[in-house]
Amino acid sequence: MSKSVNKTVRLLLAAMGIFFCLCGILMAVTDEYYNVKTDYGAVGNGTTNDTTAFQNALNAAGATPGGKWVFVPAGTYLISTHLNIPAGVTLKGAVQIPGSGATSSSAQLLAIEYPGYPNQTAFITLNNDSSIQGIKISYPNQTSPTANPFTPVQYPWTINAVGTNASVLDCHLLNPYQGLRIYGDGWVTVKRLIGQPLKTGLLVAYQLDACRIEDVHFWPYWSLSDSVRTWMAQNATAFVFAHSNYQYASNCFAFGYKYAYHFIDNAGSTHGKFVGCGADGTGSVGVKVDKCDLNAGGLRFSNCEYVEFPTDSGDTNCEGVTIDGAASGNVNFTNCTWWGSTNRICTVNTGTQPGTVTFNRCNFRAWDRNGTSQYAITVLGGRAIVNGCYFITEGNCVSVAAAALGATVTANVGAASAEILNSAGTKCAVANNVP
Repeated sequence: MSKSVNKTVRLLLAAMGIFFCLCGILMAVTDEYYNVKTDYGAVGNGTTNDTTAFQNALNAAGATPGGKWVFVPAGTYLISTHLNIPAGVTLKGAVQIPGSGATSSSAQLLAIEYPGYPNQTAFITLNNDSSIQGIKISYPNQTSPTANPFTPVQYPWTINAVGTNASVLDCHLLNPYQGLRIYGDGWVTVKRLIGQPLKTGLLVAYQLDACRIEDVHFWPYWSLSDSVRTWMAQNATAFVFAHSNYQYASNCFAFGYKYAYHFIDNAGSTHGKFVGCGADGTGSVGVKVDKCDLNAGGLRFSNCEYVEFPTDSGDTNCEGVTIDGAASGNVNFTNCTWWGSTNRICTVNTGTQPGTVTFNRCNFRAWDRNGTSQYAITVLGGRAIVNGCYFITEGNCVSVAAAALGATVTANVGAASAEILNSAGTKCAVANNVP
């Protein structure tokens, strides 16, 4: 065979190979891609009921081998009931993350089901390996933010992640009563979630292994009205951790909630680390620890910043941190900062529990807001270490009660001897503090 014929055959075979490869790619894309508008008839005008179109698309994606993506073009879609995202399926919007305001490029879902019934089925349910990404969800029938007094309509959870390895990515929950609930065996991932949940932002109810929460920002995206802010500062919690093993959270933020981070008991407790997690305008307590796990080092906070501003100037319970009697594990704060307008930075009252509360290289500013000679840190019971910290504001710094099991207050700047009250005697070591 001549060289020219050889070359022609080779080119023909190469072209055929490219053709079949492109066909395979197109078939794979077709198999994996479902469009709620073009394939299933969703309208997206904000008034037509698109529930059936969405659920049919999700079901088809879940039933087809390789069919895993349901695409939502820009538009406003009325969902009259709720949606179930099957295992392995992703519901994906038109943009990477919906804007904080009304944007024509966003894929927005309107939730209206179960007003007044917060314990009913969630608006979105995530199963094993399923995901929601780039979706904005709002409640058009929520109480007007101009109502005074403001009392929000109670809706069920907006998203309920019940599956292993489920994920919530790049979403905006504008004005839900309850935002995201996580209850699964493990590995749930939350990244770049924003919004203004009115009662509870994010609840980790049950996670056995490595729940990862990153870049979650709860702020008044919906309303900055005085009535809404007052209600939230007296009733709302941004982050609740009930039972989570190896919890990881980073770069999270909450503005205007009664409690920013609340650790509670749910047939278990939480241990893990929190990096760069802050709060501003907290109405009562920035970090409230009712229960934590003694295993794996307890709770560890680093590079965090908390600002408290109670709505009631007479609120004597406003403080940065509260560690209560059931907190048996260690609670450690490293390179953290507190400021704002509080009566106390921290109260440690863990009784006879074995854990220790530690402040290392932290900064404290502005406490004793009511002028009642409050101490920045009060140790009523349990154990505490305050080491290498900077008390920026003049005033009473550390008080250790007689009932405390033990305390160490050393190498702090801005804490003169007269500003440290030791009622525990030899159980408390005070040394090398610089006024």
